[in-house]
Amino acid sequence: MEKLGRILKIDTNTQSSAQIVTVLLDTPEAELCAIKTAEQETQCGISCAGGCSGCNMAGIERGVFAVQGNIIKAVNTAGVPLASGEKVRITVPDKKALLQAAVSIGIPALLAVFAYIVLFMQTKSEQTAVQAAFGGLFLGALFAFGVNHLLKDRSLPEVTERL
Repeated sequence: MEKLGRILKIDTNTQSSAQIVTVLLDTPEAELCAIKTAEQETQCGISCAGGCSGCNMAGIERGVFAVQGNIIKAVNTAGVPLASGEKVRITVPDKKALLQAAVSIGIPALLAVFAYIVLFMQTKSEQTAVQAAFGGLFLGALFAFGVNHLLKDRSLPEVTERL
């Protein structure tokens, strides 16, 4: 995945001496709406002044489906000299995206299923097995947070070029 954005802030990580930049992505407001409806396509469009009541098209930022994910942190692995206000290209390699999906969704789900099956086979109690499934989800979430803590900068999107 590649996106363009403008640098808001530059920080330096003291442990790895990598530049961590906060980037405002150039995402049209229509893409920020988490729902795509026929109403939005016909009435709102990209130049919507009022927006649907649920999204952030009107800039209200309090709708049920308002998405505020257009400001992200990225790491400058290319070593390109950067300054605030510059336009940059941000990429997320496919391997990083797959690893993040596996760690954050796959492993907790597998642990929940595994815990449910094992405890159901042991106790023949559905209530205990469901509790074990929630325990598996909790352990999977702890594992995901642990991996995120260990990887730190290596899991962030990368600044690949200055435009």
